[in-house]
Amino acid sequence: MHLPRYHFYIKISALESEEPFSGETIYIPVIKDQKKIQKLIEVSRKNWAIVYVKPLKTARNNKDNQEINEQSKNKEITLKRRGLPKK
Repeated sequence: MHLPRYHFYIKISALESEEPFSGETIYIPVIKDQKKIQKLIEVSRKNWAIVYVKPLKTARNNKDNQEINEQSKNKEITLKRRGLPKK
């Protein structure tokens, strides 16, 4: 079925089945604000990005595994979530 843009055809059957129906959505043009986009990216990276740490070495035997586990236990991992900047 090929419908024009902003038109839909749907059948909902959650609790009780309904007959299919069609409709048309309202077109709302999006105005892009580059300052807001850059601020969103900055805040998202500040709240959710993590710094990649290259693995120390590849373990070849159990002794190496134990050393790596002990080293990783001694490191503290903290996440800082500060939310959106205040206006």
